[in-house]
Amino acid sequence: MPNVKEIVKSFKEFLSADYDPEELDQIIVASFEHVCAFSRADLILSASGILTKTETDELLRIQDSLRKGYPIQHILGYSWFMDNKYKVSADVLIPRPETEELVRWVVDDHVLINSYQLNVLDVCTGSACIALSLTKFYPSWNIKALDISEPALKIAAENMRAHNASIKLFKADILDWKNDRNILSEFTQADRQSGGLDVIVSNPPYIPESMRTRLSPRVAEHEPSIALFVPDNDPIIFYRAIAEFSLAHLRTGGKLYFEINRDLGPEIVEMLVNLKFFSVQLRKDIQGNNRMISASLNL
Repeated sequence: MPNVKEIVKSFKEFLSADYDPEELDQIIVASFEHVCAFSRADLILSASGILTKTETDELLRIQDSLRKGYPIQHILGYSWFMDNKYKVSADVLIPRPETEELVRWVVDDHVLINSYQLNVLDVCTGSACIALSLTKFYPSWNIKALDISEPALKIAAENMRAHNASIKLFKADILDWKNDRNILSEFTQADRQSGGLDVIVSNPPYIPESMRTRLSPRVAEHEPSIALFVPDNDPIIFYRAIAEFSLAHLRTGGKLYFEINRDLGPEIVEMLVNLKFFSVQLRKDIQGNNRMISASLNL
């Protein structure tokens, strides 16, 4: 049987053309952690350690799936987000670090009122990593989460149970929010008059369809198109719909948070200003790209 060092070398030989060194290093660590319960330090300290046949076979299976273009998160069946594990599949977007920054913004903005039972809605929830992360910071919040995809909602429900959380998940089409029966049953104009939503947060589809061929096949071919792409002729279609929904259901002084396409920041800001939102803020991510927007309602 091979030792740890030999399998690590095999990963690098077969996958270095497809991944940059830092990403490949993270994949190797994740693979050994999953199969052998090794930490990064264990990989170094146990480099000469002999692997069992079961461990070797599983690591080589992971390597083969990676060579075929499958994302490591799909191969392992989970992804890490804000230090917590979430089930993922081809039915949901893989959580990304930029979205963690969005969650931290929401959390930081409400640190002084965390004991309040705020009403929160996560639009296009996917795996529910945003909604469930918020419950960990603010357990008293009343959080609802919607998605148009039933398979995505099944993954979200599994994550909710795994994290022993309580959020209201429901299927709805935010683009047709004025007519969608589930939205109409969950939210009414009277709701807003009696308090309404305090926070709406969303990481909606925002990649123009024409960009599909420029994406890594690991994204374009293995993550759900319904959660990725928007029409070239109206790339802010989701942001507009969510903003208009917010005008009807966000309470006075409530806040709206978006993760955005870095190329669409000024256009989304202009749309929000034209809809009479105020305190519209465009924020960069850790990479220096326009990535998040917040806005408040004052009617």
